Amino acid sequence: MSGFANTKADMAFLKSRFNKNLAAGEKL
Repeated sequence: MSGFANTKADMAFLKSRFNKNLAAGEKL
């Protein structure tokens, strides 16, 4: 169960990082 929670946290982290990269790309 802890592994599932970690996966969920990782997905949220990757999603936020992806959105940050997307915002940075739009500035260029």
